[in-house]
Amino acid sequence: MRMNYLLTMIFFGLLYSCGPEDSESNNLRKKRSPRSILNLKVFNTEAEKMLSFPLLFDNQLIHQQGIKRVSRCFYVLDKSQERRDVSSEVLREKRDYFFNNSGRLIQIEFIYFFDDRVVGKQLIKYPKASDYFGYSQAILHRDSGAVSKDKIDIDFGFSMHKLAKKNTRYFALEDPKSGEMLYYMLKKNLWGALSVDSILKPKPIDRVVLGSPRFPFKSYRVENKVKEKDVIEYFYREDSKQIRRIVSSDYPFNSARTFIYRKKGFCHTFIDSIFSGEDYLTRTITKLNFDKQNRPVLVRHIKETGFRKLGIVTIERISYE
Repeated sequence: MRMNYLLTMIFFGLLYSCGPEDSESNNLRKKRSPRSILNLKVFNTEAEKMLSFPLLFDNQLIHQQGIKRVSRCFYVLDKSQERRDVSSEVLREKRDYFFNNSGRLIQIEFIYFFDDRVVGKQLIKYPKASDYFGYSQAILHRDSGAVSKDKIDIDFGFSMHKLAKKNTRYFALEDPKSGEMLYYMLKKNLWGALSVDSILKPKPIDRVVLGSPRFPFKSYRVENKVKEKDVIEYFYREDSKQIRRIVSSDYPFNSARTFIYRKKGFCHTFIDSIFSGEDYLTRTITKLNFDKQNRPVLVRHIKETGFRKLGIVTIERISYE
């Protein structure tokens, strides 16, 4: 059943890329892809939770458009409401991203709500610019005062890393809270299992990424020196930097995110499908609406189980100032 479903997804993916709606998409390989203000390799993925790599936005576009703040508001829908108006949306979280005059991200504020009341806040500040690979020291603040760098205690689903080592072959970072090491193997000729083991010597809790934070190709943990687990793979369009698919395996589940692009080259939909072994379980269809400057302003997550649509489960509204 899983194979039939995958073949069906590939078939419809081809229809999207070659059909009348996207008649120009065949030219994407022959021309430079349009720049998106959101980095889809990061947006709504585990990479977005890695606060030491603030790569969610295109800083150059932020600067060109004179944006100083981006606000993301996350809503859940009241299941007792059938209508899709604002009255049926319940605000759960708001994230405000602040930028300086050059378009660099300088801080993120997380605000949490319950019954229309603020129940918690977190503040992340970036005192220095990111390096070539996108790494930047992140400092966590509570409602008042800064948290000591030696006692980082994040309890809201995000992580911060401290740079441990960097050279031309790889760089290594440590999560002070968990002790987990994060390795980026930069040189493609060193991506083999034996090279990774002899150079990095990763432990089972560590994660190895082949590629860079800006352009990862594969991410995994290691068992018995050469066996890969919790694998995430990234697939890109030929002759382009656009992400095409992200596939992950975390036993007993497998998942695949497929990106669908319009003729102008902007992603308007991505589909997350989940399997258990050979059995298809469920999928979430995420649809993006854009403003006149091709910036996402509305994100809807639609849940389906066994090809039965359950409706919109969460909504994200994005504004730019």
